[in-house]
Amino acid sequence: MRRTEQILVPNKGAQLGNFGVVNVNQHETWVTTSEGMPRKNPTQFGADGRVYAARIRWAKPNTTWNTY
Repeated sequence: MRRTEQILVPNKGAQLGNFGVVNVNQHETWVTTSEGMPRKNPTQFGADGRVYAARIRWAKPNTTWNTY
């Protein structure tokens, strides 16, 4: 599936993880995450502890959206 991966949030040198994903409907999915600020200096690359919310709009209806 790597060939279908796309970057949703910018890489500013901080750790990203603990992503939250919600299928809003069959046409839209939201992904949230935040920058983890380790002891090293990610601010040199522009990280500042941001919280990100990315919206995916599907070209074709997402058939797995109502499987929860």
